[in-house]
Amino acid sequence: MELQPYSVGAATPSAVRRLHLNEYRYPHPAGVVEVLRRAAAESPAEELITHYRAGPGPELAEDLARYVGAPSAAHLLVTPGSDEVLRAAVDLAALRGLPAALMGIPGYTHFAHFVRLRGLGLETYPIGLATAAADHEAALRYYAGPLAEGRLVYLCSPNNPTGDLWSPAAVAALAAEYPRSLFLVDEAYVEFASAEAAEADADAAAGDGADAAALNARSLVPAALASGEGGLTANILVTRTMSKVFGLAALRVGYAVGPAALIRELGVAVSPKGFSPLAAPVAREALRHLGHYRRQAFLARREAAAVVRELRARGWWALDTPANFYLVYVGDAPASVARLAALGIQARDRGELPGLAGFVRLTAGTPADSEAVLAAFAMLALPAAPPPQAHYTNKGTVAAVKALMRRTVAVLAGAGVTVWAQGGTMLGLYRHRRRDGGVWRGGLVPWDDDGDLAYLRAEDGSDPLAPHVALFAAAGLTLQRNRTDAYYQVGTNAPGGTISPVHIDVFSYSRAERVAGSWSRLGDGRLSREPEPADLASHPAKTEVRYVLDDERFRDEDPDSPQAHCNTSYAHDELFPLSDEYCFYDVPILMPAQPEVVLRRALGEDFMRVARARSGGRAIAFELQDATPA
Repeated sequence: MELQPYSVGAATPSAVRRLHLNEYRYPHPAGVVEVLRRAAAESPAEELITHYRAGPGPELAEDLARYVGAPSAAHLLVTPGSDEVLRAAVDLAALRGLPAALMGIPGYTHFAHFVRLRGLGLETYPIGLATAAADHEAALRYYAGPLAEGRLVYLCSPNNPTGDLWSPAAVAALAAEYPRSLFLVDEAYVEFASAEAAEADADAAAGDGADAAALNARSLVPAALASGEGGLTANILVTRTMSKVFGLAALRVGYAVGPAALIRELGVAVSPKGFSPLAAPVAREALRHLGHYRRQAFLARREAAAVVRELRARGWWALDTPANFYLVYVGDAPASVARLAALGIQARDRGELPGLAGFVRLTAGTPADSEAVLAAFAMLALPAAPPPQAHYTNKGTVAAVKALMRRTVAVLAGAGVTVWAQGGTMLGLYRHRRRDGGVWRGGLVPWDDDGDLAYLRAEDGSDPLAPHVALFAAAGLTLQRNRTDAYYQVGTNAPGGTISPVHIDVFSYSRAERVAGSWSRLGDGRLSREPEPADLASHPAKTEVRYVLDDERFRDEDPDSPQAHCNTSYAHDELFPLSDEYCFYDVPILMPAQPEVVLRRALGEDFMRVARARSGGRAIAFELQDATPA
């Protein structure tokens, strides 16, 4: 792809509120302002504008070490902005011979820019829009092969722009399991999430020590410092900044925290000449006012939550985050950004990011900022429809489907019942497939919330699944017929009860022939990897022999009709030989021999790019925004 210069946008007119770059919106303590003025006034001109800098000095690193709880300044590297840590980490990865970086999308685009500039490969996994507890660890384990080989893994926590947080336990487990990979955790916004979490604690204390703890409550710094202990590889690096919660963006003060050996290795890639002589004294003074910045971080979170609540009450689709920004779906993002600017609000168009078409991002600011935003949105028209992401399945459900599919396939294998991917599961496996470790790995389509499997009845018409209810029960699962007695379902509910919300539908098929426009079952329904039944050869019109759903309520009069959805019939060569080259995430599942033919007939020529879901009982179709596994 052709690289473009990284841009933060045009200058903002003085009458427009800068709510597009997540900058600090509150007054600084008087002491910080005074140190800045005094340093500028009293420093010799040669020091301010002529002499090269030799770094920020050891005192700032010592202060920052105390602030984040590092044992010494040897565990820190102060840099001219946290972007410099990202760039240096990319250089370090290249020096180590790592072939690619792995990051979640949508994510911080400047990191991706550095990776491409260095000529490394860039592999991505989907983050989506959920900010609740999510199965991030499982999402990364989908890339087990590349992680074992070695990758620079970029984890933004909270993620910019979706706000997802990583847990220290998950990152520590991944780092220990994949010692050849380097895990880079970007915590530019972690103080906002930390201050909010600390404020929710009724017993939270005040004072410098308590304020530092409160501002670091959600940080992964302890995990990074521990990554080189107990024989583990030192492979977790945290990057932080003083641009966001401390509001020193123009002075460019960032820093990396991690094991001392890793910090020394990173330092080779950083120039000491990029520091302003004003940066260190002002940053050190800011660290003496932690209570002030803790309060402002909490106020920013409170304002963001209040604006999002009000926008939702007015009918907008808005997403709060644990950081100092929020997302709003406006439909036509470029036009809305221009209209908001005319109304005095500068917002960031995020529609170019995967999965965020039609979204703008706004910075959480002062109460006056919030009032201005709400007044401006009152002048905008609501989008005609909610965003496609409104129909996406939450990540907790996705994780539960993965786990249930793994257990279900294991029980079926133990019972000797061969199944293949059906319906939405077949669609997700095929549409989101990627080659990894000699197999095709796929996952759920973003709006799916269950699994679909199919099997073939025996040649005498008997059901090979029916005798195994007890086998499922022994595994803690329930196998039962659905409420219309059309197919089986596997769930975690009590036997005989309503099927659990997360479940696997299991459909039975039989071989059939077309007679006078209708279908009748043939005697032989045996399943093998590639059956060659004698009666198939006895039919001159081989294409008239197909595999059809047993329950006619799930068949069209014409099984080839696109209205048959994914529960379609199969020609012999479309189904067999079943392919063993597919995995549902990490669960091996057989696939029909020609899934593309089957899906195109069932869903139309555009099945790879158009999503079809249901909303309020009616079918809807929309362009798929993230063509990657949920």
